[in-house]
This record gives sequence, structure tokens and C-alpha cells, in this order.
Amino acid sequence: MVLFALCLVMLLAVATLAIDAGFALTQHRQTQNAAAAAALAGAALVKQHINGTAVTPANIATEVQNKTGSSQNPTNLSPRCFFIHQDYTNANNATYYQKVLDGNGNPHASAAAYDFCASQASFPSVPADADGVLVVAANQAQTFFAAASGGPRSLHLTGVAAAEVEAVNPGNGTGVIMMCAVANNDPKGNGNGMTVPLLVHQVPGDATSPYVLDPTQAWPTDTSPIDVRDPGAPNCGLGSSFKGWVSGAKDARKGSACGPTGYTNCTTFPFGANSQWLSENGDLGASTDTMIQQTSVNGPGCSLTKPASTPPTQAQVNALCAQQVPLCYAYSGGGALSCIGYATFALYDGPSSTYWGYLLSTSLTVPAGTQGGQPASGGASSVALVQ
Repeated sequence: MVLFALCLVMLLAVATLAIDAGFALTQHRQTQNAAAAAALAGAALVKQHINGTAVTPANIATEVQNKTGSSQNPTNLSPRCFFIHQDYTNANNATYYQKVLDGNGNPHASAAAYDFCASQASFPSVPADADGVLVVAANQAQTFFAAASGGPRSLHLTGVAAAEVEAVNPGNGTGVIMMCAVANNDPKGNGNGMTVPLLVHQVPGDATSPYVLDPTQAWPTDTSPIDVRDPGAPNCGLGSSFKGWVSGAKDARKGSACGPTGYTNCTTFPFGANSQWLSENGDLGASTDTMIQQTSVNGPGCSLTKPASTPPTQAQVNALCAQQVPLCYAYSGGGALSCIGYATFALYDGPSSTYWGYLLSTSLTVPAGTQGGQPASGGASSVALVQ
């Protein structure tokens, strides 16, 4: 009996750690996800406000409360909501860094008085300097074995997230191959995107949320090659004119636009929501290796020969030409592409001017100076998590 009693205490302790801690971890993850979804939803409404739509702090508070579930689930406590400035995460700007805004747009250290979900009377309108939302979600998670053994009956869990509206500014990049990188069923794929997309929405299922790169397809976790360029590749709804080469690449291959030093920096194209990057007409044929090697990030001595092993070894992948490929999607009903950033691929060539590659990136590379800052009313902008 003594041994049984001692063992029972140990079993309760182990059960408390395994079950209650595991449950608390799951609940905390859900609370953090809820905070992120609420911050993105709130910032999306701030974006509408900046673009001239009538949006009130009460509208944003309702959306935040809906996303955190505080009105549907009694264990989800009321969230705290704050307006933030573009420089909330900029440590070089002490005025706004880690500060929240009052009803007049003045920055302060976080305090209950500036919680617009709880103090809506203090916020008759969205502050003029506001271009983001900070959300602190809370959940009162119940315990099981801990409560039975005299421990705490509940755990107070919190999740913190901030999202901002960021301007998308004009900027140029260089490249040889471009990709239609959205799904076939994505509204911006116009019914002809990739079966397995590279660009996915930051909030799954929400086509209005920003695009991000799907890191699960990156080497070496995913050893499957991706059809980077193909005469029959998905065309984002742009029709047969889209073949995967950047505009001007055909002339660059012939040397007419590059000068005496090779193909480096032959083609430039804008990034952003209104790129107007027109598609290339026709197929370039098979003699394109030199252009890709000249513009590779690991030098013209790289290889475009298909690896002998399936899947290839790391050394074989390292020897391939590493090319920064712009990822794009159609917009405005087709006719042009929006190219939002680079992803790096290790390329090898195939028959009939096809190119396959292993994705080396886990996140998009955005050209310097093309994103960030407070957007102008009606200007191109995106909503992104910053915390």
C-alpha cells in the first residue's frame, strides 16, 4: 500500500506533466495563431481606412474579437488591441519603437488606457498615424490532473502579434526565367497555375492575405525537382504567350542587349502590385545554357547537367547553376504579371528548352527598397506580420 501510494503520486506528477503541459502547449499555439489572424484582419481594415473606406475603431475591434474567438468561447478572454505606427519594430526610431498610439496618434508605452477594444470611447476614429494593429490574445485553459492533485485549476495563456500595412514601391530586378508560382485554383492564377504552388497565402484559405513562399518544397527536405521553365508550363491565365522567359531574354541571348561582358544584368523588370511585366512570345529554343550560366549566382562555371543520382547528392546540387528566379502571378484579369520576389533554384536542363530545379530558398528575397513605409491613399500596399 505504501509503495502504491508513492507510485500514485509519481504517476499523477507524470500525468500532470504529460497531459496538462501538452494540452497547455496546444492551447498556447492556438492562442498565438488567433492573435496573428486577428492582427492581420485588423491591419487589413486599417488598409481599407488608409484607402478611403469608412472604417471605425469599433469595426476593427469587432473583427479582432471575432478572430480571437472571445465572443464565442468562454475560455477565450477579451483581447487587448492597440494601434501602432509603421516604426513600431524600428529600434532606430525611439519615438515609436515598441510604442502604441492614443486616440490622437501620440505614441505611449503600452497601457490599458490605449486598448481600443476596451476603451472605444477614447478612439472616435482611427488615428492618422496608425498603419498597423497589435493584438494580445488570452486564453484561460483548464487543467486536469494538476487540479486533481491540488495544483492550479487553470493556466493563463497569451499570444502576441502585430501586423502592419506596408507600401509596395517601384523597384527593378534582374533575371532570366520567371515563374507562374500560384495554384491552379488561386483567383490570381486565372485557372492555369501550378498544381503544387510555390506561392501560398499567408493566411491559408484567405486569398486577400499576402503571398509567402512555401518552405516545405525546399531542398533538402523536399527532394523532388520543380518544373521551373517549360513551353507547356502553367501560364497564370496569360495564354500561350507565357513561356517562362523574362521579357527581352530572347534578344539578350543573341547578345544584342548585353554588351561585350556576357549576359549579366541584361534584363530588368519592376516588382510590385502593378508590375506591368509583359510576357515573352514564343519559345527560345535549346541554346540557352550560356545565358543561365552567365546570370547564375555561383558563376559561369556551374553545371546544368542533370544529376546522375535520384535524388541527387548535396554535392551534385551544389554544382548546379543557382539561379534567382522571380515568382509571379497574373493580376487585373490577365495580360500582365506581378513579380513579388526571388527564390533561388539549383537548375538543370532538359530536352526542348525545359529547365528543372531544386528550390534552395525558404523565404522570398524582396529587392531592397521595394516594400515598407506608410502607403499613400490608394497606393499599392500589402499587409504583413511584423511580430
